[in-house]
Amino acid sequence: MENKPQENQTESAQGFIDTKKLITEFLGIFALTYIGSWVIVYKDMNEITPAGVAFIHGMTLTVFTWITLDVSGSHFNPAITLAMIITKKIEWSLGMFYIITHFIGGIVGAGFIYIQLTDNMSTIIAEKSIIGIPKPGSPHYDVSGFWVEVIGTFFLTYTFMGMNIHITKRKNQDWFPMGIGIMYFCCKLTLGELSGGAFNPARGLGPAIMAGTIGGTQINQVFGGFIGAILGAVFYSSVYMDERDADDDDDYDEEMEDSRVKEYIMPSEGNRNEIELK
Repeated sequence: MENKPQENQTESAQGFIDTKKLITEFLGIFALTYIGSWVIVYKDMNEITPAGVAFIHGMTLTVFTWITLDVSGSHFNPAITLAMIITKKIEWSLGMFYIITHFIGGIVGAGFIYIQLTDNMSTIIAEKSIIGIPKPGSPHYDVSGFWVEVIGTFFLTYTFMGMNIHITKRKNQDWFPMGIGIMYFCCKLTLGELSGGAFNPARGLGPAIMAGTIGGTQINQVFGGFIGAILGAVFYSSVYMDERDADDDDDYDEEMEDSRVKEYIMPSEGNRNEIELK
């Protein structure tokens, strides 16, 4: 059986930079930005509803989380990574590379939209999302947009940490992608019109950089996202972390004890041969 302390120090053992992890994180935020921006373009053209926008964002996050959960942890969000750094669930050095990768992925994903938009599409959405920028439904929401991004990212961070940190080590790992995708869908559906519904600084900033229209909405999404993640990390750590870590330790001790008992009652082939020789 693997030693539990080694489980908790996986990131340290693998070192400073893990190219495989960075590639999967890049692909995840690239897909979320690329697919998400296209669906917003279609909404601006009245070809899909806001509920459809929320559903496709949620499904994209679910699928890519499922694919890469065992590789990189499926953050796809610099705010989530910041929360994991704060709670010491990822090395700060690797976490900083994650964050940089997320912003690059968001910009590249939006860049493909910029290249592929036809002149007719660009004309139709010029006064709306431009290239699929997640924007509030009305300029009057700009004041409340910051707090909406804080709250939405808080919910997303809390869900991510609550389902991922412990459950994926034990059982029910397949529930995690569904849980995070459903939460993103719910936040996007109910809060998206108020702030643009990025709940991810890279998702909000990437298209705005490509379009050259960084403004109050992006400030809300970036700072609101990071603050929401910090609050989520602090809340989770202070209320649940010690208790659940203790529970994991107890479970681990019980598993080790069960293993020793089984070995004693039903010795392995090697031990059985030693017993026969004696």
